[in-house]
Amino acid sequence: MDSVRAFKTLARQRLKEHGAPLQELRSLQKTQHLIAQEAGFTNWATLRSADDFERRLALLMHDWPQLTSVGMDGIRGTAFGTREFSALSPQERDVKYTELRKYLRGELDAIRWVHDWLIESVTPLKGLNRSRSSYGLKHLAEELRGDYLTNGAFIAGALLAGFISDVTGPNQLERNVTFNMSERDLKAQELRRHTVRRDRRFAGTTQPSDRVFLSLGPDYDDGELIARSELPDYASRAVGNIDGSMFDGLRGDGPRWYEEWVVEQ
Repeated sequence: MDSVRAFKTLARQRLKEHGAPLQELRSLQKTQHLIAQEAGFTNWATLRSADDFERRLALLMHDWPQLTSVGMDGIRGTAFGTREFSALSPQERDVKYTELRKYLRGELDAIRWVHDWLIESVTPLKGLNRSRSSYGLKHLAEELRGDYLTNGAFIAGALLAGFISDVTGPNQLERNVTFNMSERDLKAQELRRHTVRRDRRFAGTTQPSDRVFLSLGPDYDDGELIARSELPDYASRAVGNIDGSMFDGLRGDGPRWYEEWVVEQ
């Protein structure tokens, strides 16, 4: 169903619950406005102008009222500590729950990334993969993405991508969730994580330079720094990089790390 139409259906259901006649256009418009505000939008017009993914996230959070940034137990509150929760008044608990829900809505970009990554990389299974929890998978996802995301953001992205969880209804409170995700595909993504880590390590130590180090095969012992523009067409990029501090007179001069290129002789 189109997400705007789904919100209209929610508004009509709300009118029925309160016994208001559906033909009263003004009442319907007012209810749509309230529904939009409850979903985190300024008004109905803002809801309509939002992109479809943001509306789908709002609908998901409507269907799963216990979903917050920390997982699926926002109403119970154990996500931020049983002892701390017990010390709060009912009003304080409501405030904390609202804060956790608002934080999750603010993770729209992260949730979209999880959604797109899972659709592209992970196959859904018929049954649940109980060897993986959402909390562990969110760590894998954030390492691949290169930025922090919450347990709730991973759960939201997975549900929006069509994966099935072990939570069967909005009254079931499970902080960490399992999904019907292929173990083989997840292991492949873990292998990819090693490559991503290595690339980021090199990116953190290698600066753009107009000079590169050219090694000569087959021994690769003799080489020199040359201008990048002087690289011969038959040179090839090596896997590693060369520490520039090893060269006489270069300490503190230019980038520390230089790309290594090789020429077979």
